[in-house]
Amino acid sequence: MIDMLTRSMKNEKEMVRQSENAAEALERQIFEAKEQLKTATKQKIREITKKPDQADMIEEMYTEIEQELVERINGLQNQFALAVDRRNSVIQMNREAKTVFEIFDDILKKPALDKADLEILIDKIIIYEDHIDIKLKPDIDNLLRLGIVEGNVNFQPDSIDNATFTETGHSICPQAAR
Repeated sequence: MIDMLTRSMKNEKEMVRQSENAAEALERQIFEAKEQLKTATKQKIREITKKPDQADMIEEMYTEIEQELVERINGLQNQFALAVDRRNSVIQMNREAKTVFEIFDDILKKPALDKADLEILIDKIIIYEDHIDIKLKPDIDNLLRLGIVEGNVNFQPDSIDNATFTETGHSICPQAAR
């Protein structure tokens, strides 16, 4: 688990870059699909104006085209949301992993462990007549669920609040805004 988290932290920039590149590409595709929808709508109006006797047939034909474009836009927006979620998940997981490492480091540096330290580390203790088995927490998730990391998240100085972007609708990709 520690090796996986260490690799993940080392690969964070690359994984975030890949997610941002995917998001940028999807933003461009969404923009293009919206432009196609506008063009199709304008074309429909022009054709109905030129051929009012065929308005029903033209309306039916363009309705299908418009519906396909709207479905494409919705699909692209869902893919965009997934790319944003992936990026945010990578950043959040690495922030939490760094905090967990700090907690372990603090515990290891202590001259003696107290009850709170043991509760963080130990799942259960089984006492036998001839020995004692100590079962450690099976994964780092348990540490995170304890709520110890709340308010102690390790934010990098160049990081941004992801919630602001998803709630305000701003692009996560600074390059796309150029």
